[in-house]
Amino acid sequence: PNREKLHRKAIVQSGSRLKELRKMQVPTLLIHGQQDPLIHWRHSLKLSRIIPDNELVLLKHMGHNRRLEDVGVVCPKIIHFISSRGGASL
Repeated sequence: PNREKLHRKAIVQSGSRLKELRKMQVPTLLIHGQQDPLIHWRHSLKLSRIIPDNELVLLKHMGHNRRLEDVGVVCPKIIHFISSRGGASL
């Protein structure tokens, strides 16, 4: 079976969670690849307007799945996010 097709079907069937996302009470880091073939990166822009206390990181060359090469870009973003919100210094 085509995994991409099954993934898209699951996304559609799960329905919208936007109402619940407005109620989130934890700092949220949104990381999205601009080459994502399943979920367009503009969806993350919408989420960043809905979710309170969030930071959006768009990665120009990343798709839906992270690659080993992305670790050097993604990890520092995560560390910065955690430490900027009073988390443990890493």
